[in-house]
Amino acid sequence: QFTYSLMTRSLRVSHASMRKRDPALCATIEAELGCDGVRPALAGYAHGALRLTSRLCVEVGADGAPPPQTDGGVPGDRHLIRFGGLAERGAALIISEPLDVGADLALAGNFNDDQMVGWHRVVDAVHGYGAARIAAQLRVDPAAPAAFLEAVWRAEHAGFDALVLAVEDATSERVAAALRGARRHWPEARPLVVRILGADDATALACAHAAGQGGAAAIWVGAAADRDALLRADE
Repeated sequence: QFTYSLMTRSLRVSHASMRKRDPALCATIEAELGCDGVRPALAGYAHGALRLTSRLCVEVGADGAPPPQTDGGVPGDRHLIRFGGLAERGAALIISEPLDVGADLALAGNFNDDQMVGWHRVVDAVHGYGAARIAAQLRVDPAAPAAFLEAVWRAEHAGFDALVLAVEDATSERVAAALRGARRHWPEARPLVVRILGADDATALACAHAAGQGGAAAIWVGAAADRDALLRADE
């Protein structure tokens, strides 16, 4: 699946053209993905308690538009409009902008109790559109492990369907430690995703191996700002 994704994601070679060039390969990929006659991007995806109607995942702010403004760090009506709009337009999984995790919860940007309440409203709004699901993205701060664990707890109680651990200057040790810590508060049935940032190819490969060994449901490799790939950990 990963090789096929690399072949087609530039759209110079599309799924439709591959169906003409190598129908046997396309049939194999479609069978593995459970496409049932639809394009791979529109095939459903399931992991644990998470059920997605398609593989259309959107990170808020990654489209060039800045994330919605907050009120002292607390998401409000602007978030409800942005996230609700994405859900209404067909996004299967909406990923929050990176949420800071630091020891000083008095700072407006850090994921504190007030933010948890605000995000609970956003989660409820997304779920109100039926099939759409939402993931929290936490920046992993190795210097503040206690604050990180508290942030994971808050994300769980806010009702997020999945948790993305954004590991900057990633190493395999940091990835493994983040997964071990997150699992202390994050439900087993809800997926954990590891986002690898600031790593060269060899380090990224080691981090991906550590993520797979640590039980990550998916690995998000930030090769470049405009070329992020979401890879299944067991592939």
